Amino acid sequence: MFKHIVMWRFKPNISQEDKSLMKDKLEGLIKSIPALISIEVGFNCTLGDVYYDVALTTVFENKLDYQTYADHPSHMEVVAFVRELVSDRAVVDYEP
Repeated sequence: MFKHIVMWRFKPNISQEDKSLMKDKLEGLIKSIPALISIEVGFNCTLGDVYYDVALTTVFENKLDYQTYADHPSHMEVVAFVRELVSDRAVVDYEP
């Protein structure tokens, strides 16, 4: 198993509509990328300077399947959209 976790901070003044659209687009990847076993997107519910605004957790059978996902055209399209909305990003990849 291989897990890929990403956290982002939104740029100032990003609308709730765009935030929701980002979540929908990310979650929609499960339909177009067979290598993706599961995907979860959640908005932070705690305030503070150290917190990120949204987190993505994805699960794959192995690192090769993750790379298939990372390079997939559907993923790249969503990445382009997300980059317009966010200012900071943190990533953790691990094999439990």
